[in-house]
Amino acid sequence: MIDRLEKRWNQWEQPLFILSFMLHPKYRLAYFNSLDNLSYTYLGKYLAYYYKAWFKKRPLRLLLEFEDFRQKVEPFNNETFEQFGDDVFKFWSYVEGTYKELAAVA
Repeated sequence: MIDRLEKRWNQWEQPLFILSFMLHPKYRLAYFNSLDNLSYTYLGKYLAYYYKAWFKKRPLRLLLEFEDFRQKVEPFNNETFEQFGDDVFKFWSYVEGTYKELAAVA
């Protein structure tokens, strides 16, 4: 079973998979073991990479928005997210008015 999982893991875009989990306001990096290369700074590089690749433009505020997310600045706090009943799509739709670049990637 481990061999099959490792084979599948190698086929996925691992940074994208990790970013998708990390951008969930409830989970973030809470369920990852402490790894040297798994930090918000490291993941910010991949966030910028995917933004450029998908939208064909340079981000202007992406990392600033990401830092607000990391520090749980409202609306990224648990109290706000819980009002959406764990519906992450509605949450990011709500947030996109102010945090356009980060919400676009999320």
